[in-house]
Amino acid sequence: LHCPPCEQIHCSSKRALRLQCRGGVTTGVCGCCPVCARMEGETCGGNWDYLGKCDEGLVCIHQAPAADKPGAERKGVIESLNPESCSPECTKEYCQANPAAICSASLEKKACQGSCQHTSCSSCLTLRRPSCPHSCAPSDSACMHRFGRCVHNHLRGHPACSSDIQ
Repeated sequence: LHCPPCEQIHCSSKRALRLQCRGGVTTGVCGCCPVCARMEGETCGGNWDYLGKCDEGLVCIHQAPAADKPGAERKGVIESLNPESCSPECTKEYCQANPAAICSASLEKKACQGSCQHTSCSSCLTLRRPSCPHSCAPSDSACMHRFGRCVHNHLRGHPACSSDIQ
């Protein structure tokens, strides 16, 4: 997928005003035009999140690919995120002891990451920490380390998406 800069994409301002979302508003595939965020029970994920991004406080649970199609795209269904499952925190000590674990990168919230944002220890471990810009990049490990949010403990065995509500 190649997306031009947002300045070059025509998003209808009238369309944004006409959106009647059950939940919040996020951005489309290229991260420019407003679309309704997906709600509990709806589909999500897919290549470049074309099936939708989850609303604040929700998480996309990917369905396991069929055994005969291991490279198939990862579709998911939206579920609620339990705020009490925001542990363990991705501390240096925890991640060194559990490099493949899923963890809460930070309790500090940044609006562009949203409650759906979560990570694994492996994405938090960087040899040389890059500078973190004021806005979030979709897969910037330093931003995830500093501003990421939590996941369910039961998700350890199930891959889950990262959503960046904007």
